[in-house]
Amino acid sequence: RYVFLCYDTGHFTFAGEDPLAMLKKYVDRVGHVHLKDMRLPVVEEARKNNWSFLQAVRNGAFTVPGDGNVDFDPVFKVLADAGYQGWLLVEAEQDPAKANPLEYAMKARKYIREHTGLYFKGGLRPPSTSPLTSLRAGVCAQGARVNVFSAGACPAENG
Repeated sequence: RYVFLCYDTGHFTFAGEDPLAMLKKYVDRVGHVHLKDMRLPVVEEARKNNWSFLQAVRNGAFTVPGDGNVDFDPVFKVLADAGYQGWLLVEAEQDPAKANPLEYAMKARKYIREHTGLYFKGGLRPPSTSPLTSLRAGVCAQGARVNVFSAGACPAENG
């Protein structure tokens, strides 16, 4: 009860686990959420060819929410139903030469907005109808990673 978990949808999926089942089991211990999508065809090729984790990352195994095979809607619902009040961080873990960080940050922001009702420009302003009014989020592209912070904290975030 004194140790919180960093729940990562992509890492659970990469490990062959069901990210939703793990979230349901441990939602009361989650202190931080990493929203990371997976390109399952790349993961399957990585397993088939015995790639290292780094090789799989460089070949595009991970991406931002909405660009892969993870179903995030049930994840958002479990978090909302549990009253989760922490941060959502978008991680892409992609090669910036292959996937422009700002482009993918904007793609993630659009997906999250459409699937949760969360808004980012000028800070978080969820509509009153959103079940996720307790979540804090914002999208930021920094180098090879796409992170979610408060929108004002990201120099690359221009609305």
